[in-house]
Amino acid sequence: MNQNVVLAVGYAAVVFGAMYFLWIMPQQKQRKAQAEMLAALLPGDEVITAGGIYGRVVSLTDDDVKLEIATGVAIRVARGAIVGRTGEERASDE
Repeated sequence: MNQNVVLAVGYAAVVFGAMYFLWIMPQQKQRKAQAEMLAALLPGDEVITAGGIYGRVVSLTDDDVKLEIATGVAIRVARGAIVGRTGEERASDE
């Protein structure tokens, strides 16, 4: 009976380890990359939002971003709604 308990604990540890390396670790890495991208945003960057809106960053605050989506048309979106940069990357990123 004692051997069965050790075996069950061993299986649970293997399953938890596999879950960590296949699911939790990649999510943490992706979250860190997203936070770094948001922190590095500058006016002039071309971005895409979670809603699929493309625009150029006009100004930034801690909580929101003002995007120019057409000539003379600017909208305000939550900073967390920015999912990535598009177009040409800044020269400092190379």
